[in-house]
Amino acid sequence: MTNYDDLQKRLQRGSSQIHEANNLIAEAYGVIGALVAENESLRKALLEASEEVAAWGAYASEYFQKKHDLAGCVERIHQAAMSKEASHG
Repeated sequence: MTNYDDLQKRLQRGSSQIHEANNLIAEAYGVIGALVAENESLRKALLEASEEVAAWGAYASEYFQKKHDLAGCVERIHQAAMSKEASHG
């Protein structure tokens, strides 16, 4: 696991040696790629969670669905997931 704070500090310091700078940049690109993949995985899980909440919530009576704003809850979860996707592209 990468220590992101340490990497950030090393990036801010930089390096006067070209090979060290290249290695640092390569490490940063690797971390960025891992974070993008993790973000995509979490976004997908959030979308799946919104579908699960909607599916299981459908078993509740209409009274409780309205009382606890099931539709609004599902929409907020869905929008949170989609807003992350929109920020990428």
